[in-house]
Amino acid sequence: MTLEYLDYTIVFLSLGSSIAIGVYYGFFNKSKTSEDYMFGNRQMKVLPIAISLVASQINPLTIIGFPSEIFVFGITFGFHFIGMIFVVLILIYLIIPIFYENNITNCYDYIEKRFDRRTMIFLKTLFFILGYLYIPVYSYISSQALSFVTTGINVHLINTIVCSICVMYTMLGGLKAVVWTDVLQNFVMFFALLFITYIGVTEVGSFKETFSRASDIGIFEVNTNLDITSKNTIWNCFLSGVLLFTCLIGFNQSCVQRIVSLPTIKDSRKAIILFFIGFIITVSIVCILAVVMAAFFNDCDPLKSGEINQSDNILSYFVQKLSINTRGIQGMYMACVVCASLSTISANINSLSCTLYKDCIKPFIPNSKNNNLIPKIIALLSGVFLICSGFVVEILNSTAIQIITTSLNLVFSTYASTFMLGFLAPRIHSRAMFLSNIVGFIVILGVIVKGQFFSGRVQYEPIEKTFSTDC
Repeated sequence: MTLEYLDYTIVFLSLGSSIAIGVYYGFFNKSKTSEDYMFGNRQMKVLPIAISLVASQINPLTIIGFPSEIFVFGITFGFHFIGMIFVVLILIYLIIPIFYENNITNCYDYIEKRFDRRTMIFLKTLFFILGYLYIPVYSYISSQALSFVTTGINVHLINTIVCSICVMYTMLGGLKAVVWTDVLQNFVMFFALLFITYIGVTEVGSFKETFSRASDIGIFEVNTNLDITSKNTIWNCFLSGVLLFTCLIGFNQSCVQRIVSLPTIKDSRKAIILFFIGFIITVSIVCILAVVMAAFFNDCDPLKSGEINQSDNILSYFVQKLSINTRGIQGMYMACVVCASLSTISANINSLSCTLYKDCIKPFIPNSKNNNLIPKIIALLSGVFLICSGFVVEILNSTAIQIITTSLNLVFSTYASTFMLGFLAPRIHSRAMFLSNIVGFIVILGVIVKGQFFSGRVQYEPIEKTFSTDC
């Protein structure tokens, strides 16, 4: 379908608003000290931080990958999000109190205090590698989706534009710009997802008809298999969700940086509770959207019919179909994907640049308290790397979800063991922790490499959906 001026207007307004926020905090309300630039002087407000945390977890993978995963493999995948209940309890009663009691602004400072410097350096190295590995993948996923919708605009041109805008406002405004653009982008994502879901339901007929068709297809079948080699079961989805989101929020510096920017522990707990409410509402809409797509395509599976050749394109194809009768919906979808990409990239670039400056550069530069130039330069260079690495991501012979989840599993398993043992096992000393990290990392890396080697031999079958064949 051809994009209309209304579609482009919606996208440009969302991008322009983000730039305006960056310009405001970069020139008219700019940070006076590096502490203000990196942490907002620890005087941020609860609601913006909560919304920013929601935006940080609603990334392009959530928007594009999760609905397609549920469409292909069923609603069992949604059990990832149920684990968030336990994650919130862990954050409120264990992780946040320890960070505030020890005046921690960088989660790696805790590792150095609890164990030693070499353990901290090892984990921080993993943080940098992971950050500069998965941010380009997130960026490329969103650019690829936009390229599918625009039908003709080069994916690397889109990637360059999105990354340049993101780096611009992140570099200019620091944490304040990141948080307030996250607030804006979260509202855009929320209403875009809600709008697409609503239009999809009206095309099907009604909510009752939607869920009836999806149920007939088999989308609600839950996999309770105890076999750990099964792709999606309620057990491995739930447990991996608890581990993943605990690490993504509690041990991920981009989130920790925002949580500790609040003045008191009470404010941080409020922010986490509000984040939980907003996150559950948003991912519920994502899951319902997957159900709506299944009902919409009940008479013809676009994957089996050859209309599309990758499951990641299902949502984009769905939006194209809806745009026949609804003007502006492609623009809403594009704005949603762009905002998901911007919120994820900006938070990570800000975190990476500030951590590099604070821990690797600032100790060697005297009287650098008011120097905001260096983290801005690092943010700029990170953006250049991000644009260039998009070409590498395109060459990789793997799906986007595989690349991200593999790297996340490798690093976050090490994170989780180190932090949780540090919290709960006071007798473990630094040497034992460092050696166990090295051994554990090698073992898990071996398991992942072996899994990737055999991945081509083992094909996970989608759920047995009973689509009709009226294509």
